[in-house]
Amino acid sequence: MSVGIAARSAPLYARIAQQIAEDIEAGRYTPGSLLPPEMALCKQFGVSRITLRAALKELQLNGMVSRRAGVGTRVEAGGSREHFVLESKSLEELIQFTEELTVKVIQVDVVNCDAVLAAELGCDIGEKFTRIQNLRSPKQGPAVCLSTHYVPNLDPGQAKAFNGRFGSLATMVEHAQGASIESIRQSMDAERLNARQAKLLDVVTGEAALSRWRWYRGPQQRLIMVSHTLFPRKRYSYSFTVWRRPGRPFDPSPIALAPTV
Repeated sequence: MSVGIAARSAPLYARIAQQIAEDIEAGRYTPGSLLPPEMALCKQFGVSRITLRAALKELQLNGMVSRRAGVGTRVEAGGSREHFVLESKSLEELIQFTEELTVKVIQVDVVNCDAVLAAELGCDIGEKFTRIQNLRSPKQGPAVCLSTHYVPNLDPGQAKAFNGRFGSLATMVEHAQGASIESIRQSMDAERLNARQAKLLDVVTGEAALSRWRWYRGPQQRLIMVSHTLFPRKRYSYSFTVWRRPGRPFDPSPIALAPTV
């Protein structure tokens, strides 16, 4: 299957993504064609637009569809292929490496999403977010990463108060908003650092970096925060071990996230 095996205990958006993926593989939707409009899919699956968009984003991250404002959701791939979606056992394990890193807030502002940013975040054009850019650093040594966080309904003054704290910024946002993070979806890629990013991280322009996106959601898949983090090479490692059990989805071991200074 293209997206992996969606267990009944999986989030609703993941099960919907699985069903659409199976429809694509079965030829119901062919490469190059458009999926039905969002409202039609919402009616078909009996879900909100927020849940449906989370499902479409999952398919987009797996390369099965592309999305473009004013055009719709285009099918990019069909047929069976091996692609397994792995999840950690707990939220705590996923964010534990930040506990000994200091937050250094560089900039806080409020942004209204244009078409490009809305496509990246998986939200509507015009949606408003408080944007927080910060470095994460150990007590000694260079910064481990540069992050940009997008948080709906957060007062900029609260965001500035995160400066100098230790721990996960996601947890800080939880406390500031009285929210509860129930799921984290993660996507990783690689990119080259531009001049400003390289200067902040004290590396040369064009240095390779791990690019990580995370979507933090609460009850009913309400979006709590979206984060984009850049890790220069040799400053961060990400590893996990998995076992395959006959007839069952992959069961990942605790994820080890460790900054390398």
